[in-house]
Amino acid sequence: MVESDFLDMNQLNIQCDESISVLSESNVRLNGIRDVYKAANSVIFMGRAASNFLKQCEAIVTLIGAIITANDCDIMDNKTLKSFLTEGLVLDGREILTKKREAAENEQREWDEAEECERRSHGTTPEEKHYWRHEYRFHKQAAESYRREKEFWESRERLFDEINNATANLFENSESYRDAANKGIEYLSTNFDKKTGTFELNDSWKDGIEKLCDPVSIKDKCKEKWKDENGAYNLEALKEVLNTQATEITATEAEAFAEVLEELHPDAQKQLVGKVVNGKIDGKGLVQGIIGSVGPIGKTFNDIVNMAISGDDMKARRKAGYKFMKDFLTGSANWTGTLAFTAELEKNKDDIFFDAKKTLYSSCEKGSFIKSISQEGDDLVNVSAAEVAKRSLKSDFNSYFLKSAEKARQKAVISAIQNDLPDDAMEALANEAEAAAKVKNFKTGVKWLGVVADVAFNAADNFSEQELARKSGIEMSNERVAAETVLETATDTLLSSVATAAVGAGLSFVIGTTAPVVVVAAISVVAVWGVNEAFKAGKGKDAGEYLADVACDFFGIK
Repeated sequence: MVESDFLDMNQLNIQCDESISVLSESNVRLNGIRDVYKAANSVIFMGRAASNFLKQCEAIVTLIGAIITANDCDIMDNKTLKSFLTEGLVLDGREILTKKREAAENEQREWDEAEECERRSHGTTPEEKHYWRHEYRFHKQAAESYRREKEFWESRERLFDEINNATANLFENSESYRDAANKGIEYLSTNFDKKTGTFELNDSWKDGIEKLCDPVSIKDKCKEKWKDENGAYNLEALKEVLNTQATEITATEAEAFAEVLEELHPDAQKQLVGKVVNGKIDGKGLVQGIIGSVGPIGKTFNDIVNMAISGDDMKARRKAGYKFMKDFLTGSANWTGTLAFTAELEKNKDDIFFDAKKTLYSSCEKGSFIKSISQEGDDLVNVSAAEVAKRSLKSDFNSYFLKSAEKARQKAVISAIQNDLPDDAMEALANEAEAAAKVKNFKTGVKWLGVVADVAFNAADNFSEQELARKSGIEMSNERVAAETVLETATDTLLSSVATAAVGAGLSFVIGTTAPVVVVAAISVVAVWGVNEAFKAGKGKDAGEYLADVACDFFGIK
């Protein structure tokens, strides 16, 4: 700050408001004019004269766009400047620096007087000492008072310097836009050839203009203004934008705010507007879920499609690639494991790939849902829907546990003896039971590997959510990421099992024991999708995420 500096915040605030008003009104008029010239493109013209006229209109539209963008820059900068102003405050360099200097001089004089009184209080009578000590305290208090006065004027000086430094680069961005627009206007042709019906066009107007009219830079500027020093969105600043009168906000600001709203964490969206705004219906997820319900082949196909449509989104492509590796490798492992453990069985002598091929098309294999959940000793013919659901859940639950191959062989031998089977039949039955147990164990192991992979995928999603929460000003610890990952995986797994049991029971009740596995699997996918979409519509998250959030909140995991 120098003595010639002067800042009347009231007057500057009024000037900013007037500037914003004038620029906004100018943009309204310019948009109207631009729309007139844009309308030319909606009319079908023919001939060289018409083509030339349309080019002239196109140039005018572009140049008007540049001026509107320049106005938007200045409106944003005026609003930024207003944010630093305090109502009623005047910062006058002549007054501030003079009074700061006077206060400093007075402070030093009083300290000198205090030191003199302290010196003279030594070696005197008690009465004189009392007098000089009193004078010492008086001058010391006066010095402290002048020190506070000096610090007050120093704070005003710092405030001016801070405002000056923070706003030093304002109103510079618009200059390049206006310069290019003015240059373009100079080159616009006003010469019209009546004989040919054309303008004498000069393409020099395009110089530098191609970088203009791009609202992205203005949007980015808006977004940066709404962030704190840590790069997170300030919800209070966004609330101020939300509560701003429609006439006081530019179109670019409105577009930037809409983009930011979709970028926020669902919890931040709720805090801001009272609801989740990006819970779009996942139609693609439904289609891919149904395709994936047929087994490993369907899942792998979905992964390939997701990799193909991910485009330049490296994060989506990487996730689809990892998912492809998981589904392809678990499917291949199940196929080769089944083949390895069943290839020597007598029943497969004509086609040793019989069981292995069924693994690839597990949901499409012949037979009903009833048959697929039946185990030894089960009799699910003419049983209630509740019993079918119970057996379905039990079958799914048991699929996560290993089976003793030795016990399966012993049980088969005992059964053969009880049924008085010959030795060769007994051996074949025992081999088949042992192989079936080994196949089951191998598939269980692969299934658990799949669960571990799902945990990894959910963890990656939750770490992304953690970063989104950070950018939205929401707290989300690593402990919460871990807890949500485990709970989401468990919820998704349980929801799938319950949906399969309910749908299987319902279909079996309606059409009997012939209810196909593939139909049950497909409808179960639809049911799970419907539950998740219902949660997303009401809570902004799918069932697993929402229930995990509720549990973490209940136990106080932030």
